[in-house]
Amino acid sequence: MIAISINIIFFLVCFLPYALVTGPFIPDMFISLISILFLFISFKLNLWNYYKIYFFKFFCLFYFIINLSSFFSENIFISLKTSLPYFRFGLFTLAVIFIFKNKKKFEFFFLKNLILVTLILLLDGLIQFFFGYNMIGFVYKLLSMQIPSHYLLGSQNRITSFFGSESLYGSYLVRFSPIFFYLILKFRFFNNLNILIFFIFMFSIFLAVIFSNERTALFLFLIFLSYNFIFQKKFKYFRISIIILLIFSILLIFNNKQMNYRYFITTKYLFHSLLKNEPKIRQIERENLNIEKYNSPQNYLLLFKTSVSMFYDSPLVGKGVRSFKYLSADSRFATEDNLGNIYFNSHPHNYYLQLLAETGLLGFVFIFFSLLFFLYKTFFHLNKKYYLKKNYEIILFSGFLFILWPITTTGNFFSNWLSIFNFLLLGIFFGNYYKNNYIKK
Repeated sequence: MIAISINIIFFLVCFLPYALVTGPFIPDMFISLISILFLFISFKLNLWNYYKIYFFKFFCLFYFIINLSSFFSENIFISLKTSLPYFRFGLFTLAVIFIFKNKKKFEFFFLKNLILVTLILLLDGLIQFFFGYNMIGFVYKLLSMQIPSHYLLGSQNRITSFFGSESLYGSYLVRFSPIFFYLILKFRFFNNLNILIFFIFMFSIFLAVIFSNERTALFLFLIFLSYNFIFQKKFKYFRISIIILLIFSILLIFNNKQMNYRYFITTKYLFHSLLKNEPKIRQIERENLNIEKYNSPQNYLLLFKTSVSMFYDSPLVGKGVRSFKYLSADSRFATEDNLGNIYFNSHPHNYYLQLLAETGLLGFVFIFFSLLFFLYKTFFHLNKKYYLKKNYEIILFSGFLFILWPITTTGNFFSNWLSIFNFLLLGIFFGNYYKNNYIKK
């Protein structure tokens, strides 16, 4: 029974790249089953030493804080419904570490599955971009295209592939990139062609992210590349490839009407909105009649202000996990625009502001401390005595930028889909470390 449970965990983790394409339900079912099985294995094999590592102690403290915030929430049931089951992600991370140490072929098998799903997504995205719809009919609608009505399963102006949502395709490729490139370099999967294939995949993923028109995904991927550009001293071809990618992307975006509109015009609109430069804002609106009001920077600013108002009302423990969803339209916290309209959402589109609003200073300090710890390890230990000494380890470590980078819009911090990516990265990172290091009893 123990061997069967270990094998089930092994296959469920390795098949997560497929499950995450289907949406949040199936991968979350995988995580829940993995957590239950690891608890069972822990009891049978006395694996309590895993629960003593620093990561899990840190996680348990955070878990206590979010449930404390939920307890003081105005809607305790909604908050506890999210915060109580959150413990499964800590168990999932420990399970990945355990599989790392006890299944020699785990990384190699995971890489084969990740390569396959990545190739399928890249091909499907390419089909959708050039033909207007993908293999199952989801539409990519160019500004200049007229798609026949019988193909309209949901008109989009971004590549969606199998996700059917305009903000997941690029995010999926970007968030798996650190693990993907880490494994390719570590295993030399393609033997003598390993470096060439590495750059082909990097170029292809970079192009897919650009064509997806997801600004946050592109920005995070550029941050990821920049980080490796600075710290990959022994991997000189990495720097050359990044320069080529940047030059190519700028030329591509400038010469494509839709991408130029999405990446430059709307970003410029955001910048001047933040500075409250009314003349420039009005000029951009006159020159671009179709500026996306539904995605207006003003809407983000309203959400940010609402989260700050919620924080001021309960600065220590916040208003409770997932409380932003039902309080962002509350007259006590909602902020009106110039026309008296209130913009509300399920989350404020920023991890740091969400934790401030929902968990207060006690919850916020955890992600902020994690950011400081990441920066400390980066600038003082990475190239000295810290244990990240190889190219592939630096690539994996740089993946924490996707979780911790504060100046960008994000999804919901407590989203099952995003949490799986975050804790999978943590599991593989610590698994790589503890694989050759003894976990103290």
